[in-house]
Amino acid sequence: MVDYQTLLTSNIKNLRKTSGLTQEKFAELVDVSVDGIRNIEKNRYTLSAKTIDSICSAFKITPFELLLPDAQQDEEIIEEIHNKLKLCDNDKLKRISKIIDLVK
Repeated sequence: MVDYQTLLTSNIKNLRKTSGLTQEKFAELVDVSVDGIRNIEKNRYTLSAKTIDSICSAFKITPFELLLPDAQQDEEIIEEIHNKLKLCDNDKLKRISKIIDLVK
């Protein structure tokens, strides 16, 4: 079984590093304290939807990209998920969001 919390925090750390950002610069960019970034990267903190949205907005990615192993290398899966989500109405998107929250 996949530990989504660990996967998410690992992918966030990888995103920061591959972007060439220090924890301080990353924190500033996503409007989170430096201690918050450290706690996220050490998997000591369960991310809020607001924090995930902030990270995704700053890097122009979707929350699903943060959940996929090797997300940046697996564009086909990302595109497929993105296309399927486009077909969902707001009620379905809310249900999907609730399911993701349960996985935490």
